[in-house]
Amino acid sequence: MKLSVVIAAPYPEETLEECRRALEGQAVDQIVVSQGDGELPSLRWAEIDQLEGDVIACLEARCIPAPDWAERIRAAHAAGPETIGGVILPSPSASPLELGQYFSDHFVAAEPRRWARRISDANVSYKRCYVDRFRRRLTSGQWETALHAEAAQRGELSLADARAVYRYQDRPLSEVLTERYCHGQDYGAQSTRRWARVALAPLLPFVQTGRAFQAASRAGLSGAFLRALPWTWTLNTAWALGEAVGGARGVSTNANRH
Repeated sequence: MKLSVVIAAPYPEETLEECRRALEGQAVDQIVVSQGDGELPSLRWAEIDQLEGDVIACLEARCIPAPDWAERIRAAHAAGPETIGGVILPSPSASPLELGQYFSDHFVAAEPRRWARRISDANVSYKRCYVDRFRRRLTSGQWETALHAEAAQRGELSLADARAVYRYQDRPLSEVLTERYCHGQDYGAQSTRRWARVALAPLLPFVQTGRAFQAASRAGLSGAFLRALPWTWTLNTAWALGEAVGGARGVSTNANRH
């Protein structure tokens, strides 16, 4: 089974070389680095014609894979579905704000699940047949969220114990809040049940924060969650406000986002 890895770096990343070095010595047959100013989905599939693997894994440059990451990807695909996410963990040195971003954004679960409802696109892998079948949608520039949701509905989405630590950048709070708001607005605008999104938006911070707490507790991250709680709640509220505005107006800030 040949494994190709795409490292997507939307701008010069201080962790890009660390990510690449972490793959050295692992069972990886091909590494393709895709850099540029575009959105992450566009970068992930910009070099699709170069990818040779039977399994194609995608990492963001800010993800530092564990030493056994490739081995676990291979094992998961030997008997698993076509779409498999890897576990995302926060950096041990993450600040409360960075932990808030983790629990409100990339955090899905810190423990593997044979059948998953969500995975993070920062650490994900696909069988080649899946990439070929959905090539047009993958290369359209849209986020893979919809494809992952469809796979989950078919019972073909899994979360493997292929761990990677996600390194957040030290960004201004205003930028982080704006990003969460815009992502929420885009999601609300593109939903097929827009007005339901508007009506339920006030409950979203409670639901999202509660789910994150339950998953954090199962994964032994309760302490980190409590440290990040004010920021997690604030960022989930920004998302909920954006989702309500997007659902009401039907206008997305960026059609290529969630």
